[in-house]
Amino acid sequence: ALLTPPVLAYPDMNKPFMLTCDASNSAIGFVLGQLDSQRKERVIAFGGKSLSKTEQVWNTTEKECYAVVQGVKTFNTYLATGKFTIYTDHKALTYLMNQKANTGKLTRWAMDLQHYNFEIKYRKGCNNQVADALSRRSYPEQPDDENEVAAVKVSEVNTRTEASGNDKTSESIQVEFFYDDYTMVAPLDPVIARPELSNLPAIAKLQQNCHDFGNMYKFLTQGILPADNDQSSKVQKSAQDYSICNNVLYKWFQKRVRVDNGEKWIKQLCLPQALREDALLSYHDSFVGGAHLGIERVYHALSLKYFWPKMHQSIENYIRSCDRCQRIKRDTKGKKPPLNPLPVDTTFERWHMDFLKLSKTNEGYSYVLLLVDSFSKWSEAFPMKTQEASEVAKVLFREIISRYGAMKCLVTDLGRNFVSNLVNALCEMLNITRHHTSSYHPTDKWISGKDQ
Repeated sequence: ALLTPPVLAYPDMNKPFMLTCDASNSAIGFVLGQLDSQRKERVIAFGGKSLSKTEQVWNTTEKECYAVVQGVKTFNTYLATGKFTIYTDHKALTYLMNQKANTGKLTRWAMDLQHYNFEIKYRKGCNNQVADALSRRSYPEQPDDENEVAAVKVSEVNTRTEASGNDKTSESIQVEFFYDDYTMVAPLDPVIARPELSNLPAIAKLQQNCHDFGNMYKFLTQGILPADNDQSSKVQKSAQDYSICNNVLYKWFQKRVRVDNGEKWIKQLCLPQALREDALLSYHDSFVGGAHLGIERVYHALSLKYFWPKMHQSIENYIRSCDRCQRIKRDTKGKKPPLNPLPVDTTFERWHMDFLKLSKTNEGYSYVLLLVDSFSKWSEAFPMKTQEASEVAKVLFREIISRYGAMKCLVTDLGRNFVSNLVNALCEMLNITRHHTSSYHPTDKWISGKDQ
């Protein structure tokens, strides 16, 4: 009942998260939550783990801080990109990030949390009942030197290998996925966040039979090149980026910037075709590990551990075909409506008007008021000494409206002489619709500088 609605809620990546932590003498507990539209705190996921014998002798501050670190680590997928709030009933932790003289474990943990954007707030113990209860329940015993590893899924992969003649043999290979810590989450999908592939001999066998890695595997283990010259040349050129470790093929990838552990090279497991769908399902669809993240974030997470040719394209195709993402996620880029020309039915229905500046004549004229009929391209120009609105209204009424009749639409820019009260009053009186273009942007106008 604790793992189904209305107790658990779906995460909203547009809202800030809340992480509530607590520790007891034997275990730690943490709760990831959010505030709903009624400002009521809703649980996203529960988590906790037992303390080893070494950890049980830590002082209270160290245990409480350890609960915070483990909580952030467990829910890193949700907390890594946005600001969140940590609640604890141990008031000393509210000063954790401000202390300059910390030493030992507290200093290391504070440094581990520095790249997160969070705020630590104090919550009374009587109001911290959920995390407190999680810290007092029993968990699998924790060894002193190893983190707890819990198997959560075993997937069966059916592979086909060519046998003698035209017969094909079907072989079943089991691949187990593991994850750190003990976490209780909503059972949306039976997969996990950060899979570590065990059963390496099975992986090696799949690599040997994989179209993408079979040639490279044979070349590095047996020195055999493919018969095709193009394939042979390709294998020899890229062989320096691959290596065999424990009979498993890996690719070495050089990052432009150093990764978290300070190394510039990443050792990527060459993931065979048969296991790629499981990896994509785990890193994208999994409630804990994927949470239906975007293309780039899933690619970044997968590329830290795995490699296969055209990996980015595979991830993009997979996510773009995800039914849940297509139905729920909104388009952040937005779509601009197409630009269509204004329709014109007959002559003298729509006029475009603008000023053209010339050298001053002996008579004192410095401007030309240019009017063009958009349908027939009939143009008329009138010399002007000023650009005053009164002069514009006078020419418009006497020279255009009086001769050709009142137009349906008048198009101008946003010049003060064109949007003045006088010109607007004239258009309103004659029922003329006004359309405006941007000032100082001649490409927006039908009368461009070239036309002038």
